This record gives sequence, C-alpha cells and structure tokens, in this order.
Amino acid sequence: MAFLEGTTESIIQQRIEKSMRDGEHYWFEQLQEFNMWPVLFICGAVHSLLFFDLLQANNIDAVFLAKDWNI
Repeated sequence: MAFLEGTTESIIQQRIEKSMRDGEHYWFEQLQEFNMWPVLFICGAVHSLLFFDLLQANNIDAVFLAKDWNI
C-alpha cells in the first residue's frame, strides 16, 4: 500500500472515521429521498449510535432497538 506510505496511524484513523460519517450522511439522504415512513433501518454496530444521533439531530423521530444485536 504505497499510497499510505508515511501516513500516521492518526491520519489513517481520521480518514476511516470521515469515510464512515460520509456513509451515514449518504444513508440519511437516501432515507429522505425515499420519504416513506415508518422505515426499518438496519446497520452495523459501529454505526448504530452515531446514525441514530444524526437522525435525531435532523428531527427524525427514531427508535433505537439494539446497539449490538446477537443471535
């Protein structure tokens, strides 16, 4: 991975976090375009609380069912 050469762990982590937040914002935009409520949205545990917070910050009435569901 030559493109990461000289990149610190901190910078890599920041890029990962930004990529994850960008994805969550994309999901939010798609839900708004879908505009059919109620909707069940399932995402991975690393996104669950942050995506829930994003919905609430945008006045979407959301119900959080499970932080990390296991069988």
